[in-house]
Amino acid sequence: MTGEAPDLDLVKHAIDELIPPVFDHVEPQLPEQGFFFGDMTIADISLISAVINATYTGFEVDAKRWPKLSAYLDLVKSHPDVAKCLEAVAPLIDALRKSKQDQPA
Repeated sequence: MTGEAPDLDLVKHAIDELIPPVFDHVEPQLPEQGFFFGDMTIADISLISAVINATYTGFEVDAKRWPKLSAYLDLVKSHPDVAKCLEAVAPLIDALRKSKQDQPA
């Protein structure tokens, strides 16, 4: 978005070194099914919002390594309120992706 080239070494370091220990810690803390406190709360949104933001860059949660986190992400994204928000921002995300693709290399 800034027009600057991304620091791919920093991105790789985050994906390979920084994120896995966090996901390894979160995975066993997640409920076996459903949300933390029955209905979806700010706790659920707080936990998963950064992961949702990362998916806009093409990042994916490895469902084989973190099956509960992957399922939890899907659960939160499928909640009607979250789905409505994701649908509302989809045109903006698509426009940002398109503008990035249209920039000269």
